[in-house]
Amino acid sequence: KDRRGCLMGPDAYRTAGLAEALGDLGHGLRDLGNLCPAPATVDPALPAHLHAPAETAGWTATLMQAAEEAMQEGLPIFLGGDHSLSLGSVAGVANHAAAMGR
Repeated sequence: KDRRGCLMGPDAYRTAGLAEALGDLGHGLRDLGNLCPAPATVDPALPAHLHAPAETAGWTATLMQAAEEAMQEGLPIFLGGDHSLSLGSVAGVANHAAAMGR
């Protein structure tokens, strides 16, 4: 089942003026734009009940890299998507922390 809301979420936040509202509250932020999943292949022996494992692996790789890079400038906040996206965002932040000796 396609979950268009997950894909449209970041644009909806922009349309709603979230960045401006946070700026008005004194928070500095920079919108790094929408991301796309990296191409990924998965083991064909994975259980059939897993939903979109290649897409999840691709998003995980993309978000891990984005999180590591964004952590060099501050705390990244990822908006949109479903809970599986935390696989990449949390791993990327953890990799950055490990590289910094934390």
